[in-house]
Amino acid sequence: MTQGDFDKKQFEELFEARFDDLMAFAYSYVRDEEVARDVVHDAFFTLWENREIVDISRSPKSYLYKMTRNGALNYLRHRKVIASNENQLAYNMEQATREMTNYENTLARLSEHVQSLPGQQRRVLESCFVDGKGYKEIASELEISVNTVKTHLQRAMKYLRELMQDEIFLLFFLKKVTSSRHPF
Repeated sequence: MTQGDFDKKQFEELFEARFDDLMAFAYSYVRDEEVARDVVHDAFFTLWENREIVDISRSPKSYLYKMTRNGALNYLRHRKVIASNENQLAYNMEQATREMTNYENTLARLSEHVQSLPGQQRRVLESCFVDGKGYKEIASELEISVNTVKTHLQRAMKYLRELMQDEIFLLFFLKKVTSSRHPF
């Protein structure tokens, strides 16, 4: 077969002669009949599409086997990437779920500890952190001095830090938020 005379009839004859062998060859790599069929069809399609530029005069069989092998290996590499991505996604989801659960548990414990504060300390802490009120506003509402507001807030924070030493990062965050609004 020369480059110039590769026509549709010759292509069909080549397809009939080599398809089953190429299927078996592709299957030996991918272990999936449908995938093997797709790989072989792709090899023949590539041959037909490039018939004007590919010199298959020496060995169309070699060209097809090479294309089939490359297609099968590309498929296997693609499957490997997909499996790796799926594993990474599963790991990331598991980590996020674990972190969210830990965060929710920490917030629940913090909420319990806040509820266990003496009434005035709890009201001052909630007014400051939850409602975002300033010392003067809290003092006015509770009819106490600004220094008393500061004292209640400092005692509440000290109490919470002692109870939640392992989650101290959250309390540092709370301290940082209030420091930007109200210096202690």
